[in-house]
Amino acid sequence: MNVISEELRDELFESYSLSKKLIGVDFLKSVLSKPVLMNDNLPFSFAKHLQKSKHNRLSVRNSSDSSIVECCFIDSSFQLMFTSFSSSSLNKETELKWESLFQLEASYDSIREDPSIISLQSLLFISNGSGKLSILSRSNGSLPSSSVLFDGQLSKELKSFVLVGAQNGREENEFILFMKEIKDPSLNKKDFSSSLPNPINFVSNNSLEEKEEENKQEDKRENNQKDLQFDPQVSAKHNEETTFLLHIASFTLVVDDNGSKTMKLQSMDVLNGKKDFDEVVTIPSSHSFILIGSLPLIPSSGSSSLDLLEEKPVIKESNYQSKGEIDPKMLEMIRERLAPFTTDTEVNPYQNMEIEAHEDYDEFESIHTDPLFVWIYEKNKVAFEAQSRTSLEGIEFFSFLPPPNENEDSSFVGSLVGGYDVDLVILDLKAKEKSLEVGHRATFDGIGYIQSGKKQKRFLKVSPHLKGCAIVEFEQYIFYYQRKKASDHKSLHQLVELNKEEIVGFQLTDSQMMILTRGSFFLYQINP
Repeated sequence: MNVISEELRDELFESYSLSKKLIGVDFLKSVLSKPVLMNDNLPFSFAKHLQKSKHNRLSVRNSSDSSIVECCFIDSSFQLMFTSFSSSSLNKETELKWESLFQLEASYDSIREDPSIISLQSLLFISNGSGKLSILSRSNGSLPSSSVLFDGQLSKELKSFVLVGAQNGREENEFILFMKEIKDPSLNKKDFSSSLPNPINFVSNNSLEEKEEENKQEDKRENNQKDLQFDPQVSAKHNEETTFLLHIASFTLVVDDNGSKTMKLQSMDVLNGKKDFDEVVTIPSSHSFILIGSLPLIPSSGSSSLDLLEEKPVIKESNYQSKGEIDPKMLEMIRERLAPFTTDTEVNPYQNMEIEAHEDYDEFESIHTDPLFVWIYEKNKVAFEAQSRTSLEGIEFFSFLPPPNENEDSSFVGSLVGGYDVDLVILDLKAKEKSLEVGHRATFDGIGYIQSGKKQKRFLKVSPHLKGCAIVEFEQYIFYYQRKKASDHKSLHQLVELNKEEIVGFQLTDSQMMILTRGSFFLYQINP
């Protein structure tokens, strides 16, 4: 299904010029009393590494009129830290006060995942990384006066999950929580025993021959471990056995005669799949949700009712073109079109730095080879099952943009931010009954190509009203690109350079960018 509108793409787009006024020079910096919880020594497989690298540790909630901003993160002592501020009265002299809102019950020995936070209206869902869930209720919109509605494990088997979404249910006081679990057999303790540091043995008066023999035996053991670790058959077996699960918990808010509130778990559903999914999109006031990915999830108790879910996309013979020799004239046209994005002129933000600016690419090719689909799942009498499937041909998923606070269209659930050719496209998703409408709303010209050159990219965010987008690297650098006006073929961008510290959380609004590093919180003002 081709949803791209060529009228919203600018074939004459030239470049992004470097601006030093787009983002204010004055910024607010708050040094954290304790660093952000990172779990650097936690063993993880490649699948969990991908999940960990994309995990945003900064949770932000805006008030209904966007005047008050609330920020949360979990520090190294497993405390939920909170601050709030008025977005209109901030300056570089403002001192943010971080308060401890909640103490998670966890330890470095028991933790298996990064703790995660999901905010939903007056509720705050928190996972401690070792299978325990806490639900807090915010009184009068103020987090510090919150109360605990639920605090415990959902099941004995569920010990490792990350929160990926929450929504209101169809019934009053009903809430639905979505949790992702990765089951990877390569994470058994025996698989990681060889990676633990060897104990130090103090020896004396050993003969030279005995030491040489010990060294030979040690080398032999290490070689055997390496052969096992990198054996293709073993790796293939681990990849085949890796399972991605989506746990769906339904809660009901119960109020007793004394007015005390508790959250009661009503049901648990589990979906599983062979490949990781990109996003879970919630549909408020329903028993439905949207899944974005390359393969569907099916109920653990049985197979899906849609026979077409496992069907691979078919290339029609009339659309097939053999890979013959590339026309040199066509290749030259491609190079000329992409030249502005790798130029050494003023559009290059690195030009006055000692690090390498850009890498040159002879042609643009996305690393995302799997087809992208969007499914609508609905709860029947037995389980959640897919009701419809929409193919997004040629789209590479980057991130998801929730609806703005003032959204009045109940069918609009948010926007998919994806790459298409050399551009970044914004696709609106509207859920109507059991079908899905996808519409191309806007384009950030050239960003699809630019982001492909950012080898250290961690986050890609778009502001709520599409004024700009940001590419955030793992450390030090953030690139902000302003969306061009309809009549222009150019736009502006600016580089934010921090100290050489890992960036672990990031949120973008129309007027501000909030950055969380391991030890500090930054807030930059974006000029119109």
